[in-house]
Amino acid sequence: MITIIYHVGFIVYPQELQEDNHILQQTKSMLEQRVADADRRVHSVQHMENQLADYRKQLKELSAVSTHADIDLIAIKNNGSGQSLL
Repeated sequence: MITIIYHVGFIVYPQELQEDNHILQQTKSMLEQRVADADRRVHSVQHMENQLADYRKQLKELSAVSTHADIDLIAIKNNGSGQSLL
């Protein structure tokens, strides 16, 4: 037995509805997977941005320590030779 469903001037058969529903479910699954992949990438980028900020902070701190150490070393060398930095 075939049931005919009328929809705004078109005749739609249950088999067509099932096929359309299957296609829509596949599309939904595909789009949900893309959203999940995008969420993972966003999380990954946020994590890498946080790491980069930490590395920049460490680099700045090490540069400051290195600069102070270099100044101290120059002062020691200059004071040993009788020269003044001023």
